[in-house]
Amino acid sequence: MTSNANDTLDHIDEQRFLEAIDLASIDFTPAFVHGLLTAYCCEDERSHEWAIMLSEDIDPDNKTLTAQLRYLNQAKNVIGAQLADSELGFQLLLNNTAHTLHDEVLLTREWASGFLLGAEAIGLAERVAHDDLSSEFLADLPQITAMPLPDDDALDTASIADEYSDNYDSSDDVYDEDTGDDTRNDILQIQEYCRAGAIGVFLARWKE
Repeated sequence: MTSNANDTLDHIDEQRFLEAIDLASIDFTPAFVHGLLTAYCCEDERSHEWAIMLSEDIDPDNKTLTAQLRYLNQAKNVIGAQLADSELGFQLLLNNTAHTLHDEVLLTREWASGFLLGAEAIGLAERVAHDDLSSEFLADLPQITAMPLPDDDALDTASIADEYSDNYDSSDDVYDEDTGDDTRNDILQIQEYCRAGAIGVFLARWKE
């Protein structure tokens, strides 16, 4: 797979990213793909093994597929630049503007699963074994990918956009102290842990 030198990106448009995955008939979520590409930023940039992991049957005559994979390769380059940014501008691509708590947890698991798959494929744990924090982050990923999903019936009616600010259960007309606020804060902390962990692993990999 080759890249057009004139076809470069300076940011990732979430809608375009989703479109590329859809047009390439990739059976993974955008969050998973972003996690995988993030991990592969810790591999030689000439490696395109990630493309094979996303689409096993790559037909060079399939212009639609090759065009979308070319776009994703450009997106990976953007991710790498974000990871190397001294201002720590890297963010997880979770498309979490209006999701339920259930979706928020699921997307976080998906991103972590993609990163973990990529990390295992390139032997990342061995490459950053000299850095204790990076090793700890990679060891924590399996647990993050297995986080339990919130109860649909209890939480899916509330939107992340509302931030569960009311803590109000209309079914029994009482305030419920065990609704989504604490869980959402936990998820935000885990997302930040993944964001910081990815940056740390990237820096440890290339500054070994």
